[in-house]
Amino acid sequence: MNELDLSIIIPTYNRHNFLIRTLKYWANKKIIIHVLDGSMKPLAKDILISLSNNINYHHLPIGLLERISYSQNIIKTKYVALLSDDEFYLTSSLKKFISILEINKDLACCSGVTLAYNYDKNKKEVNGFYLYTYPPFNECKKLNLMQNNPFERLKYHMENYIPIATYNVTRSEYFKKIVNLIGLKEYKAYASWEIQFEIAMSLFGKIKFIPVIYWIRGWEVSAIRNTSPSMTILNSADDWWNNEMNKNEKDQFSKDLLNLIFSESKDFNKSKINFINIMNKYFEKKIKKNKKKVVFSFSFFRIFKVFVPSFLLDKITNRSLVGKIKNLKKYNLSVDEKEVNEIVRLIKKNPINEF
Repeated sequence: MNELDLSIIIPTYNRHNFLIRTLKYWANKKIIIHVLDGSMKPLAKDILISLSNNINYHHLPIGLLERISYSQNIIKTKYVALLSDDEFYLTSSLKKFISILEINKDLACCSGVTLAYNYDKNKKEVNGFYLYTYPPFNECKKLNLMQNNPFERLKYHMENYIPIATYNVTRSEYFKKIVNLIGLKEYKAYASWEIQFEIAMSLFGKIKFIPVIYWIRGWEVSAIRNTSPSMTILNSADDWWNNEMNKNEKDQFSKDLLNLIFSESKDFNKSKINFINIMNKYFEKKIKKNKKKVVFSFSFFRIFKVFVPSFLLDKITNRSLVGKIKNLKKYNLSVDEKEVNEIVRLIKKNPINEF
Protein backbone atom coordinates (compact mmCIF):
# COMPACT_ATOMS: atom_id res chain seq x y z
CA MET A 1 0.00 0.00 0.00
CA ASN A 2 1.27 3.51 -0.87
CA GLU A 3 2.10 5.84 1.99
CA LEU A 4 0.96 8.90 0.02
CA ASP A 5 -1.90 9.29 -2.45
CA LEU A 6 0.66 10.66 -4.90
CA SER A 7 2.04 9.94 -8.37
CA ILE A 8 5.39 11.33 -9.47
CA ILE A 9 5.81 11.80 -13.23
CA ILE A 10 9.41 11.57 -14.48
CA PRO A 11 10.00 12.40 -18.17
CA THR A 12 13.40 11.28 -19.48
CA TYR A 13 15.21 11.33 -22.80
CA ASN A 14 18.51 9.62 -23.69
CA ARG A 15 19.69 9.75 -20.07
CA HIS A 16 19.30 6.20 -18.81
CA ASN A 17 22.29 6.69 -16.51
CA PHE A 18 20.42 9.45 -14.65
CA LEU A 19 17.17 7.52 -14.75
CA ILE A 20 18.65 4.36 -13.25
CA ARG A 21 20.16 6.39 -10.42
CA THR A 22 16.97 8.27 -9.60
CA LEU A 23 14.93 5.06 -9.66
CA LYS A 24 17.25 3.64 -7.00
CA TYR A 25 16.18 6.55 -4.81
CA TRP A 26 12.47 5.99 -5.42
CA ALA A 27 12.58 2.21 -5.14
CA ASN A 28 10.13 0.95 -2.48
CA LYS A 29 9.30 4.51 -1.33
CA LYS A 30 5.54 3.70 -1.28
CA ILE A 31 4.87 6.45 -3.80
CA ILE A 32 3.73 5.67 -7.34
CA ILE A 33 6.35 6.56 -9.96
CA HIS A 34 5.60 6.87 -13.68
CA VAL A 35 8.64 7.10 -15.98
CA LEU A 36 7.91 8.56 -19.43
CA ASP A 37 10.93 7.58 -21.53
CA GLY A 38 11.20 9.36 -24.89
CA SER A 39 14.45 7.59 -25.88
CA MET A 40 14.44 5.54 -29.06
CA LYS A 41 15.78 2.54 -27.15
CA PRO A 42 14.00 1.44 -23.97
CA LEU A 43 15.72 0.53 -20.72
CA ALA A 44 17.50 -2.81 -20.82
CA LYS A 45 15.29 -5.79 -19.97
CA ASP A 46 17.36 -6.81 -16.94
CA ILE A 47 16.85 -3.33 -15.44
CA LEU A 48 13.12 -3.35 -16.19
CA ILE A 49 12.77 -6.71 -14.46
CA SER A 50 14.55 -5.39 -11.38
CA LEU A 51 12.32 -2.31 -10.91
CA SER A 52 10.41 -2.17 -7.63
CA ASN A 53 6.62 -2.55 -7.70
CA ASN A 54 5.93 1.16 -7.19
CA ILE A 55 7.75 2.09 -10.44
CA ASN A 56 5.87 2.06 -13.75
CA TYR A 57 7.95 2.37 -16.92
CA HIS A 58 6.38 3.75 -20.13
CA HIS A 59 8.51 3.70 -23.28
CA LEU A 60 7.13 6.58 -25.38
CA PRO A 61 9.53 7.71 -28.14
CA ILE A 62 7.58 10.95 -28.73
CA GLY A 63 8.14 14.62 -27.82
CA LEU A 64 8.32 15.95 -24.26
CA LEU A 65 4.99 17.77 -24.31
CA GLU A 66 3.25 14.75 -25.81
CA ARG A 67 4.64 12.59 -23.02
CA ILE A 68 3.66 15.04 -20.30
CA SER A 69 0.17 15.27 -21.81
CA TYR A 70 -0.02 11.45 -21.92
CA SER A 71 0.39 11.36 -18.15
CA GLN A 72 -3.22 12.51 -17.66
CA ASN A 73 -4.31 9.01 -18.76
CA ILE A 74 -2.29 7.13 -16.15
CA ILE A 75 -2.67 9.25 -13.00
CA LYS A 76 -5.02 7.52 -10.56
CA THR A 77 -3.99 9.32 -7.38
CA LYS A 78 -5.38 12.44 -5.71
CA TYR A 79 -2.07 14.30 -5.98
CA VAL A 80 0.69 14.43 -8.58
CA ALA A 81 4.14 15.96 -9.03
CA LEU A 82 6.41 16.41 -12.05
CA LEU A 83 10.14 15.73 -11.63
CA SER A 84 13.25 15.64 -13.82
CA ASP A 85 15.32 12.45 -14.10
CA ASP A 86 18.36 13.92 -12.31
CA GLU A 87 16.55 15.55 -9.40
CA PHE A 88 15.08 14.56 -6.06
CA TYR A 89 12.17 15.44 -3.83
CA LEU A 90 12.38 14.97 -0.08
CA THR A 91 9.46 12.67 0.69
CA SER A 92 9.04 14.11 4.18
CA SER A 93 8.36 17.52 2.60
CA LEU A 94 5.92 16.03 0.09
CA LYS A 95 4.05 14.44 2.97
CA LYS A 96 3.85 17.79 4.74
CA PHE A 97 2.59 19.53 1.60
CA ILE A 98 -0.15 16.95 1.09
CA SER A 99 -1.31 17.19 4.71
CA ILE A 100 -1.65 20.97 4.28
CA LEU A 101 -3.48 20.60 0.94
CA GLU A 102 -5.90 18.14 2.55
CA ILE A 103 -6.95 20.77 5.10
CA ASN A 104 -6.84 23.87 2.89
CA LYS A 105 -9.05 23.29 -0.15
CA ASP A 106 -8.37 26.77 -1.55
CA LEU A 107 -4.69 25.91 -2.10
CA ALA A 108 -3.55 24.75 -5.53
CA CYS A 109 -0.17 23.70 -4.16
CA CYS A 110 2.49 24.55 -1.59
CA SER A 111 5.94 25.99 -2.25
CA GLY A 112 9.21 25.52 -0.41
CA VAL A 113 12.94 26.11 -0.74
CA THR A 114 15.03 24.57 -3.53
CA LEU A 115 18.72 23.68 -3.53
CA ALA A 116 20.88 22.54 -6.45
CA TYR A 117 23.82 20.12 -6.47
CA ASN A 118 26.70 18.94 -8.60
CA TYR A 119 29.38 16.32 -8.07
CA ASP A 120 33.08 17.26 -7.83
CA LYS A 121 34.74 14.12 -9.20
CA ASN A 122 38.22 15.23 -8.09
CA LYS A 123 37.28 15.83 -4.45
CA LYS A 124 34.49 13.23 -4.54
CA GLU A 125 32.18 15.74 -2.91
CA VAL A 126 28.58 16.69 -3.60
CA ASN A 127 28.45 20.47 -3.78
CA GLY A 128 25.32 22.45 -2.98
CA PHE A 129 24.02 25.74 -4.33
CA TYR A 130 21.17 28.02 -3.32
CA LEU A 131 18.60 28.38 -6.06
CA TYR A 132 15.81 30.97 -6.46
CA THR A 133 16.11 32.06 -2.81
CA TYR A 134 19.26 32.93 -0.88
CA PRO A 135 20.27 33.70 2.73
CA PRO A 136 18.68 35.37 4.61
CA PHE A 137 15.82 34.06 2.41
CA ASN A 138 13.86 37.30 2.20
CA GLU A 139 12.82 36.21 -1.32
CA CYS A 140 10.63 33.53 0.22
CA LYS A 141 7.79 36.04 0.37
CA LYS A 142 7.74 35.80 -3.44
CA LEU A 143 6.81 32.13 -3.07
CA ASN A 144 3.64 32.95 -1.15
CA LEU A 145 0.61 33.59 -3.37
CA MET A 146 -2.25 33.87 -0.90
CA GLN A 147 -4.29 36.62 -2.56
CA ASN A 148 -8.00 35.82 -2.87
CA ASN A 149 -8.36 37.28 -6.35
CA PRO A 150 -6.85 35.01 -9.07
CA PHE A 151 -5.64 37.97 -11.14
CA GLU A 152 -3.98 39.54 -8.11
CA ARG A 153 -2.18 36.21 -7.56
CA LEU A 154 -1.16 36.04 -11.19
CA LYS A 155 0.04 39.65 -11.21
CA TYR A 156 2.15 39.11 -8.09
CA HIS A 157 3.53 35.83 -9.41
CA MET A 158 4.58 37.24 -12.79
CA GLU A 159 6.09 40.34 -11.17
CA ASN A 160 8.24 38.10 -8.95
CA TYR A 161 8.55 35.12 -11.26
CA ILE A 162 10.03 31.96 -9.80
CA PRO A 163 8.85 28.56 -11.15
CA ILE A 164 7.22 27.34 -7.95
CA ALA A 165 4.30 25.29 -9.27
CA THR A 166 5.52 23.26 -12.26
CA TYR A 167 7.74 21.04 -10.14
CA ASN A 168 5.67 20.57 -7.05
CA VAL A 169 2.82 18.60 -5.53
CA THR A 170 -0.56 19.65 -6.87
CA ARG A 171 -4.07 18.32 -7.10
CA SER A 172 -4.44 15.82 -9.95
CA GLU A 173 -7.60 17.51 -11.26
CA TYR A 174 -5.60 20.70 -11.91
CA PHE A 175 -2.57 18.88 -13.28
CA LYS A 176 -4.63 16.91 -15.81
CA LYS A 177 -6.31 20.04 -17.15
CA ILE A 178 -2.97 21.80 -17.56
CA VAL A 179 -1.11 18.95 -19.27
CA ASN A 180 -4.06 18.39 -21.58
CA LEU A 181 -3.84 22.06 -22.61
CA ILE A 182 -0.05 21.89 -23.03
CA GLY A 183 -0.39 18.86 -25.28
CA LEU A 184 -2.89 20.55 -27.63
CA LYS A 185 -0.48 23.14 -29.02
CA GLU A 186 3.23 23.84 -28.69
CA TYR A 187 4.39 27.42 -29.09
CA LYS A 188 7.68 28.48 -30.67
CA ALA A 189 8.68 30.15 -27.42
CA TYR A 190 11.28 28.80 -25.03
CA ALA A 191 9.80 27.38 -21.80
CA SER A 192 6.30 28.47 -22.86
CA TRP A 193 4.80 25.26 -21.48
CA GLU A 194 6.33 26.00 -18.06
CA ILE A 195 4.91 29.53 -18.20
CA GLN A 196 1.50 28.03 -19.07
CA PHE A 197 1.78 25.75 -16.06
CA GLU A 198 2.71 28.56 -13.68
CA ILE A 199 -0.08 30.82 -14.94
CA ALA A 200 -2.73 28.11 -14.70
CA MET A 201 -1.74 27.09 -11.18
CA SER A 202 -1.81 30.65 -9.87
CA LEU A 203 -5.29 31.06 -11.38
CA PHE A 204 -6.58 27.72 -10.05
CA GLY A 205 -5.81 28.52 -6.42
CA LYS A 206 -3.54 29.91 -3.76
CA ILE A 207 0.08 28.80 -3.34
CA LYS A 208 1.35 28.77 0.22
CA PHE A 209 5.02 28.96 1.18
CA ILE A 210 6.10 26.35 3.74
CA PRO A 211 9.57 26.85 5.29
CA VAL A 212 11.00 23.47 4.27
CA ILE A 213 13.57 22.19 1.76
CA TYR A 214 11.68 20.01 -0.69
CA TRP A 215 13.49 19.95 -4.06
CA ILE A 216 17.14 19.08 -4.82
CA ARG A 217 17.89 20.06 -8.42
CA GLY A 218 20.60 18.52 -10.59
CA TRP A 219 23.43 20.72 -11.84
CA GLU A 220 25.91 18.03 -12.98
CA VAL A 221 25.58 18.43 -16.74
CA SER A 222 23.82 20.70 -19.19
CA ALA A 223 20.08 20.16 -19.45
CA ILE A 224 18.66 18.69 -22.64
CA ARG A 225 17.58 21.48 -24.92
CA ASN A 226 16.73 22.17 -28.58
CA THR A 227 14.57 19.05 -29.02
CA SER A 228 11.38 20.95 -29.94
CA PRO A 229 10.22 24.57 -30.51
CA SER A 230 9.42 25.26 -26.84
CA MET A 231 12.67 23.62 -25.72
CA THR A 232 14.90 25.65 -28.06
CA ILE A 233 16.73 28.43 -26.24
CA LEU A 234 17.02 30.66 -29.31
CA ASN A 235 13.22 30.75 -29.56
CA SER A 236 12.94 33.61 -27.11
CA ALA A 237 9.55 33.78 -25.40
CA ASP A 238 10.02 37.56 -25.11
CA ASP A 239 10.45 37.93 -28.88
CA TRP A 240 7.53 35.60 -29.55
CA TRP A 241 5.17 37.55 -27.28
CA ASN A 242 6.19 40.95 -28.65
CA ASN A 243 6.09 39.95 -32.32
CA GLU A 244 2.94 41.32 -33.99
CA MET A 245 3.00 38.41 -36.44
CA ASN A 246 2.15 36.13 -33.50
CA LYS A 247 -0.98 38.07 -32.55
CA ASN A 248 -3.33 35.14 -33.30
CA GLU A 249 -1.13 32.68 -31.40
CA LYS A 250 -0.92 35.05 -28.46
CA ASP A 251 -4.69 35.34 -28.51
CA GLN A 252 -5.07 31.56 -28.45
CA PHE A 253 -2.47 31.24 -25.68
CA SER A 254 -4.45 33.70 -23.54
CA LYS A 255 -7.91 32.32 -24.32
CA ASP A 256 -6.96 28.70 -23.67
CA LEU A 257 -5.50 29.49 -20.25
CA LEU A 258 -8.44 31.66 -19.22
CA ASN A 259 -10.91 29.00 -20.39
CA LEU A 260 -9.46 26.65 -17.79
CA ILE A 261 -10.85 28.92 -15.08
CA PHE A 262 -13.47 31.21 -16.58
CA SER A 263 -16.32 30.48 -18.95
CA GLU A 264 -16.93 32.54 -22.09
CA SER A 265 -19.11 35.07 -20.22
CA LYS A 266 -19.72 38.77 -20.72
CA ASP A 267 -16.72 39.44 -18.43
CA PHE A 268 -14.40 37.17 -20.42
CA ASN A 269 -13.03 39.93 -22.65
CA LYS A 270 -12.35 42.09 -19.61
CA SER A 271 -10.47 39.16 -18.03
CA LYS A 272 -8.52 38.69 -21.24
CA ILE A 273 -7.45 42.34 -21.34
CA ASN A 274 -6.37 42.12 -17.70
CA PHE A 275 -4.44 38.94 -18.45
CA ILE A 276 -2.61 40.41 -21.45
CA ASN A 277 -1.65 43.53 -19.48
CA ILE A 278 -0.11 41.34 -16.78
CA MET A 279 1.80 39.32 -19.36
CA ASN A 280 3.00 42.44 -21.20
CA LYS A 281 4.51 43.77 -17.98
CA TYR A 282 6.07 40.35 -17.25
CA PHE A 283 7.86 40.23 -20.61
CA GLU A 284 8.93 43.88 -20.39
CA LYS A 285 10.52 43.19 -17.01
CA LYS A 286 12.10 39.97 -18.30
CA ILE A 287 13.75 41.77 -21.21
CA LYS A 288 15.25 44.40 -18.88
CA LYS A 289 16.42 41.68 -16.48
CA ASN A 290 18.08 39.71 -19.29
CA LYS A 291 20.01 42.79 -20.40
CA LYS A 292 21.31 43.29 -16.86
CA LYS A 293 22.30 39.62 -16.71
CA VAL A 294 24.44 39.95 -19.82
CA VAL A 295 26.29 42.97 -18.40
CA PHE A 296 26.86 41.19 -15.09
CA SER A 297 28.06 37.92 -16.61
CA PHE A 298 30.63 39.65 -18.80
CA SER A 299 31.99 41.92 -16.10
CA PHE A 300 31.95 41.19 -12.38
CA PHE A 301 31.59 37.41 -12.52
CA ARG A 302 34.50 36.87 -14.91
CA ILE A 303 36.79 39.26 -12.98
CA PHE A 304 35.83 37.49 -9.74
CA LYS A 305 36.74 34.08 -11.16
CA VAL A 306 40.08 35.30 -12.50
CA PHE A 307 41.25 37.00 -9.31
CA VAL A 308 39.84 34.58 -6.74
CA PRO A 309 41.48 31.17 -7.23
CA SER A 310 39.42 28.07 -6.49
CA PHE A 311 41.51 27.00 -3.47
CA LEU A 312 40.76 30.36 -1.79
CA LEU A 313 37.11 30.15 -2.77
CA ASP A 314 36.95 26.74 -1.06
CA LYS A 315 38.27 28.29 2.15
CA ILE A 316 35.83 31.19 2.30
CA THR A 317 32.75 29.21 1.28
CA ASN A 318 31.29 25.89 2.32
CA ARG A 319 30.41 24.31 -0.99
CA SER A 320 29.15 20.93 0.23
CA LEU A 321 25.44 20.19 0.01
CA VAL A 322 25.50 18.83 3.56
CA GLY A 323 27.17 22.06 4.72
CA LYS A 324 24.51 24.16 3.00
CA ILE A 325 21.80 22.07 4.67
CA LYS A 326 23.30 22.59 8.15
CA ASN A 327 23.51 26.32 7.48
CA LEU A 328 19.76 26.48 6.89
CA LYS A 329 18.87 25.74 10.51
CA LYS A 330 19.65 29.28 11.62
CA TYR A 331 17.05 30.54 9.15
CA ASN A 332 14.29 28.37 10.65
CA LEU A 333 14.04 26.23 7.52
CA SER A 334 13.36 22.59 8.25
CA VAL A 335 14.92 19.76 6.27
CA ASP A 336 15.07 15.99 6.57
CA GLU A 337 18.83 15.54 6.91
CA LYS A 338 18.48 11.76 6.79
CA GLU A 339 16.99 11.96 3.29
CA VAL A 340 19.59 14.50 2.15
CA ASN A 341 22.36 12.16 3.35
CA GLU A 342 20.69 9.32 1.45
CA ILE A 343 20.77 11.44 -1.74
CA VAL A 344 24.41 12.41 -1.17
CA ARG A 345 25.44 8.77 -0.71
CA LEU A 346 23.54 7.79 -3.86
CA ILE A 347 25.23 10.51 -5.96
CA LYS A 348 28.69 9.62 -4.64
CA LYS A 349 28.14 5.96 -5.36
CA ASN A 350 26.73 6.69 -8.85
CA PRO A 351 28.55 9.82 -10.13
CA ILE A 352 27.58 11.08 -13.60
CA ASN A 353 29.63 13.69 -15.41
CA GLU A 354 28.43 13.34 -18.97
CA PHE A 355 25.50 12.00 -20.97
